[in-house]
Amino acid sequence: MTGSHQPRPGEGRLSAGSPRPGPNDRQGGEGGQPHASASLPPAGQITATAARTRTADGKGAVRRAGGPGSPPSLVNASIVTTVGTLIWVGLLWLALAAIFGIVLGIVAVAGSLDSSLWQSGFSGWQRIVMFAAGYTMTSAFGPILIGNGVTRSRLAGAATVTMVVLALVGGLFVALGYTLEGLVFSALDWPQELRGGQRVDGISDIVRLGFAHVGLFTCYFAAGRLVGIARGALGPDEFVLLIPPALIPPAVAELFLIHDLAGLPLIGQVNLDWVPSSWAVGLLVSLAAAAVATVIAHPASRAITLPIGRQPG
Repeated sequence: MTGSHQPRPGEGRLSAGSPRPGPNDRQGGEGGQPHASASLPPAGQITATAARTRTADGKGAVRRAGGPGSPPSLVNASIVTTVGTLIWVGLLWLALAAIFGIVLGIVAVAGSLDSSLWQSGFSGWQRIVMFAAGYTMTSAFGPILIGNGVTRSRLAGAATVTMVVLALVGGLFVALGYTLEGLVFSALDWPQELRGGQRVDGISDIVRLGFAHVGLFTCYFAAGRLVGIARGALGPDEFVLLIPPALIPPAVAELFLIHDLAGLPLIGQVNLDWVPSSWAVGLLVSLAAAAVATVIAHPASRAITLPIGRQPG
C-alpha cells in the first residue's frame, strides 16, 4: 500500500529524532566484520590507565604516577641519605673539633709544638669516616629506602649526591681545622709544619689542602660504597673477594696526592719522583678514579638483595 513502508529484514526502525546511520555504520562494517572503534574503551579510561605505574614490590600493586602512593623522588631520597649521614658525621666532627680545641689550648699553655697537631691527630683518620659513610649507603639506607618503594637505581643516584656533598663538607672541615691551628701557631710563633717538613704558609696552602682532601674523601666514600654493594649483592662471604678491587680508588688518591700530604706518609720511604707534583693533577686523577667507581656502582646496585647480606638464591 502507498504511504506505508514495511521494513525489510535486517533493517531497524528509526524513531523520531534518532540520528540516521551513515554509510559505514552498518553493524558488521565491511565484510561483516565489526569496526575496531567498537572495542575501544572511553578516552578517559585510556588516560587513567596510561597514568598508572606498576611498582616493583612483587605484589602487582598499581599506583598512580605522582600520587600519594608513588615512591620518593631522587631529591627526597638524596635528602634522606645526605642528611642522615651528616647527622652522625656532623656530631663526630663537632666532638672532634671540641677535643682539638681543648688539646690545643692545653699545649699552648703547658708546652710547644713544631708540627701540625691537626694533621697528626685529627684530620688524617677522617678517610676512614668517609669509607664508613659510603658503606652505609647500602647497609643502612638500602633497606629503608628500597623497603619504601625507592628503586635501586634511585638509591644509587642518592648515594652519589651524598658522596659529593660529604666530600665538599669534609674538605671544608679539614681546611677550617688548619686555619684555626694556623691562627694559634702564628700567635705563639710556632711553625705550622706538616710531615716531611712542608710548611703551611697562608690561605693558598690551606685551600690546596682542603681541595686535596675533597679528592681523597671522594675516593674513600666510593670505595666504601662499592664494598657495601658487594655485600648486599653477594652475601656475607663472597663479597670479601671484591674488597681489593674496591680499594683501587683510594689507593690512586693516596698516591697522586702524596705531594700535597693528604695521602699516606710514604715520602722518604719509596721513590715517588715519577708522581706529578701538581695538586691540580692529583685532584683530577682522584676525582676520575672516584667517577669510574661511581659508574660501576650504579648498575651494580640493581643486584642488591633484601635483607642486606643475605645469600642470594
